[in-house]
Amino acid sequence: MQTTSHKLNSPHALSLIETICFLCFTATALALFATAFATYTRSVKIGNDRLMAETAQRVASLNSIDGCIVKGCDGGSACPHTQNGVQTGYFDHDTNTITGEIPRGYNEYHTMETGGRTFEGKAGTMVIRIEYDGTAYTLSWVREGNNAGK
Repeated sequence: MQTTSHKLNSPHALSLIETICFLCFTATALALFATAFATYTRSVKIGNDRLMAETAQRVASLNSIDGCIVKGCDGGSACPHTQNGVQTGYFDHDTNTITGEIPRGYNEYHTMETGGRTFEGKAGTMVIRIEYDGTAYTLSWVREGNNAGK
């Protein structure tokens, strides 16, 4: 009868090299799976820049029912978000609202396309600007904070 201490030396068992290779392949496969799962989860949670632009337009459309695309503004004659008949706001991805102030950047990619136009900027530095003239919404990507419009 053979004991378990001789199992590794048995011709039918795995050699030490085979065992180490098996463990390395298993660890590599688990690491790749974990990375793929984390990437997928992040993508589903954040979406992509095109979906953010669509969300921004829908939020602005809902807000404009109250008179201004910026949340909490009634759009009266003294509306600070209206210049020359055009309301301007910025989509805040963290709160899914339109604000009057430029929030921190949230674009995922370096190149964004909106309304047939292409915008470029480093990931995490651009925000969506929404303009509404009473008939149509115009979306564009601008730099966050003090760099807006540059």
